[in-house]
Amino acid sequence: MSIFSNSPSAVAPSLWERIVQRKEESPDLETRRSIFLGTDADTGVPVCVPRGTLDSSHFHVLGMTRAGKTAATLMPIVFQILRGYRDESGKPAPKSPVIIFDLKGDQAFFNATRAAALKAGRRFRFLSTRQGDDCRYQANSRAASSG
Repeated sequence: MSIFSNSPSAVAPSLWERIVQRKEESPDLETRRSIFLGTDADTGVPVCVPRGTLDSSHFHVLGMTRAGKTAATLMPIVFQILRGYRDESGKPAPKSPVIIFDLKGDQAFFNATRAAALKAGRRFRFLSTRQGDDCRYQANSRAASSG
Protein backbone atom coordinates (compact mmCIF):
# COMPACT_ATOMS: atom_id res chain seq x y z
CA MET A 1 0.00 0.00 0.00
CA SER A 2 1.33 3.43 -0.90
CA ILE A 3 1.58 5.95 1.91
CA PHE A 4 0.57 8.57 -0.64
CA SER A 5 -2.93 7.31 -1.22
CA ASN A 6 -4.85 10.03 -3.02
CA SER A 7 -8.17 8.30 -2.58
CA PRO A 8 -9.25 9.62 0.83
CA SER A 9 -11.51 7.43 2.90
CA ALA A 10 -14.24 8.96 5.04
CA VAL A 11 -13.77 6.16 7.58
CA ALA A 12 -10.01 5.92 8.02
CA PRO A 13 -7.54 8.55 6.80
CA SER A 14 -4.48 7.25 4.97
CA LEU A 15 -1.12 7.02 6.70
CA TRP A 16 -0.02 10.01 4.62
CA GLU A 17 -2.99 12.07 5.82
CA ARG A 18 -2.40 11.12 9.47
CA ILE A 19 1.29 12.06 9.31
CA VAL A 20 0.60 15.36 7.53
CA GLN A 21 -2.15 16.22 10.02
CA ARG A 22 0.15 15.45 12.96
CA LYS A 23 2.84 17.65 11.34
CA GLU A 24 0.32 20.46 10.78
CA GLU A 25 -0.76 20.33 14.44
CA SER A 26 2.79 20.46 15.82
CA PRO A 27 3.54 23.27 18.29
CA ASP A 28 6.84 23.84 16.41
CA LEU A 29 6.54 26.35 13.53
CA GLU A 30 9.36 24.81 11.45
CA THR A 31 7.71 21.39 11.72
CA ARG A 32 4.36 22.87 10.58
CA ARG A 33 6.07 24.64 7.66
CA SER A 34 8.00 21.55 6.55
CA ILE A 35 6.97 19.34 3.63
CA PHE A 36 6.49 15.65 4.37
CA LEU A 37 8.09 13.49 1.64
CA GLY A 38 7.60 9.99 2.98
CA THR A 39 8.94 7.64 5.60
CA ASP A 40 12.41 6.18 6.00
CA ALA A 41 12.28 2.63 4.61
CA ASP A 42 14.35 1.22 7.48
CA THR A 43 12.97 3.09 10.49
CA GLY A 44 9.50 4.25 9.42
CA VAL A 45 10.37 7.75 10.66
CA PRO A 46 8.72 10.57 8.66
CA VAL A 47 11.11 12.41 6.32
CA CYS A 48 10.40 16.14 5.96
CA VAL A 49 12.24 18.99 4.27
CA PRO A 50 12.03 22.66 5.20
CA ARG A 51 9.55 24.51 2.97
CA GLY A 52 12.29 27.01 2.08
CA THR A 53 14.29 24.21 0.45
CA LEU A 54 11.67 23.99 -2.28
CA ASP A 55 11.54 27.79 -2.61
CA SER A 56 15.26 28.26 -3.11
CA SER A 57 16.56 25.22 -4.95
CA HIS A 58 15.82 22.69 -7.63
CA PHE A 59 14.09 19.44 -6.85
CA HIS A 60 14.66 16.41 -9.08
CA VAL A 61 12.61 13.23 -9.14
CA LEU A 62 14.04 10.50 -11.32
CA GLY A 63 12.51 7.21 -12.34
CA MET A 64 11.39 5.11 -15.25
CA THR A 65 8.23 6.00 -17.15
CA ARG A 66 5.11 5.06 -15.16
CA ALA A 67 7.17 4.34 -12.01
CA GLY A 68 4.90 6.56 -9.90
CA LYS A 69 6.99 9.73 -9.63
CA THR A 70 3.93 12.01 -9.83
CA ALA A 71 1.81 10.09 -7.33
CA ALA A 72 4.60 9.39 -4.86
CA THR A 73 6.35 12.75 -4.89
CA LEU A 74 4.82 15.62 -6.83
CA MET A 75 1.19 15.24 -5.74
CA PRO A 76 1.95 15.06 -1.99
CA ILE A 77 4.20 18.14 -2.22
CA VAL A 78 1.62 20.13 -4.21
CA PHE A 79 -1.20 19.09 -1.84
CA GLN A 80 0.77 20.28 1.20
CA ILE A 81 1.63 23.61 -0.43
CA LEU A 82 -2.04 24.10 -1.35
CA ARG A 83 -3.12 23.34 2.23
CA GLY A 84 -0.71 25.86 3.72
CA TYR A 85 0.31 25.90 7.39
CA ARG A 86 -0.35 27.80 10.65
CA ASP A 87 1.99 30.70 11.49
CA GLU A 88 3.53 31.57 14.89
CA SER A 89 0.17 32.69 16.27
CA GLY A 90 -1.60 29.54 15.10
CA LYS A 91 -3.49 31.34 12.34
CA PRO A 92 -3.36 30.20 8.71
CA ALA A 93 -0.28 31.69 7.03
CA PRO A 94 -0.62 33.31 3.59
CA LYS A 95 -0.71 30.53 1.02
CA SER A 96 1.93 30.26 -1.67
CA PRO A 97 0.79 30.29 -5.27
CA VAL A 98 1.13 26.99 -7.09
CA ILE A 99 1.90 26.99 -10.79
CA ILE A 100 2.12 23.67 -12.59
CA PHE A 101 3.13 23.11 -16.19
CA ASP A 102 2.12 19.60 -17.22
CA LEU A 103 2.76 19.40 -20.92
CA LYS A 104 2.00 15.68 -21.11
CA GLY A 105 -1.57 16.11 -19.84
CA ASP A 106 -1.63 13.69 -16.89
CA GLN A 107 -5.39 13.58 -16.29
CA ALA A 108 -5.14 11.95 -12.85
CA PHE A 109 -2.70 14.63 -11.69
CA PHE A 110 -4.96 17.36 -13.10
CA ASN A 111 -8.06 15.95 -11.36
CA ALA A 112 -6.31 15.38 -8.03
CA THR A 113 -4.69 18.84 -8.04
CA ARG A 114 -7.96 20.52 -8.98
CA ALA A 115 -9.80 18.70 -6.16
CA ALA A 116 -7.06 19.59 -3.65
CA ALA A 117 -7.12 23.27 -4.71
CA LEU A 118 -10.89 23.49 -4.39
CA LYS A 119 -10.81 21.70 -1.00
CA ALA A 120 -8.22 24.24 0.20
CA GLY A 121 -10.36 27.14 -1.07
CA ARG A 122 -7.81 28.02 -3.73
CA ARG A 123 -8.44 29.31 -7.23
CA PHE A 124 -7.54 26.74 -9.87
CA ARG A 125 -6.40 27.61 -13.37
CA PHE A 126 -4.54 25.49 -15.85
CA LEU A 127 -2.74 25.72 -19.14
CA SER A 128 -2.94 22.76 -21.46
CA THR A 129 -1.58 21.91 -24.87
CA ARG A 130 -4.54 19.62 -25.56
CA GLN A 131 -7.25 20.82 -27.94
CA GLY A 132 -10.63 21.24 -26.26
CA ASP A 133 -9.38 22.04 -22.76
CA ASP A 134 -10.83 25.11 -21.04
CA CYS A 135 -7.63 27.10 -21.29
CA ARG A 136 -5.00 26.20 -23.86
CA TYR A 137 -1.88 27.60 -25.40
CA GLN A 138 -2.43 29.18 -28.78
CA ALA A 139 0.61 28.29 -30.88
CA ASN A 140 0.04 31.21 -33.27
CA SER A 141 -0.66 33.89 -30.67
CA ARG A 142 1.05 35.38 -27.65
CA ALA A 143 -1.75 34.73 -25.15
CA ALA A 144 -3.68 31.85 -23.70
CA SER A 145 -7.36 31.82 -24.41
CA SER A 146 -10.14 30.92 -22.02
CA GLY A 147 -13.07 28.90 -23.24
